[in-house]
Amino acid sequence: ILLFISPISNKMLWVGIGVFSISMGCLIFILPAIFEQNNPANVVEPPVLCAVSNPLEEIKTRVVRSKLYLAIMCIAYSIIGFGSAPLHTLTISFIAEHTSFRQGGLYNGIYYSFGAVGSIIAFIVHFFTVQIPINIAHNTNSLTPDSENWVGAYWVVYLIGFCLALLIS
Repeated sequence: ILLFISPISNKMLWVGIGVFSISMGCLIFILPAIFEQNNPANVVEPPVLCAVSNPLEEIKTRVVRSKLYLAIMCIAYSIIGFGSAPLHTLTISFIAEHTSFRQGGLYNGIYYSFGAVGSIIAFIVHFFTVQIPINIAHNTNSLTPDSENWVGAYWVVYLIGFCLALLIS
């Protein structure tokens, strides 16, 4: 739809808006990590099964917060997806309109190669960052990456993505 409604002169504006929304989606995605700084799961490893001493209200509160954080992450991914739509449609047509037939294939190849290599680099960086605890400042070493309650610092990759997308937009 964007390909047909946007005039030729506004294609890069739509791409810039898309990249900016990708950066905002990355920022929204790290909000649960910021809000949940003092999560008991970050400090002590509770038992897998509910103990008699755990009040039911505390468990319900944790479940509600978890569902809220999941909703925030889903909204963030939706914003990232909507923001990437102009990249996959308008960028290719912009390259085709502003380059010669022989150069267009080269630039399209470079564009898609950076997309593939960027994803590979993100997966490699993500592999190493999830080995770090989610709350770096309050690490008590009671949880290890082998623990069932371990949550790695997933937010580092999204913070890098936010900075890069904001810089590009």
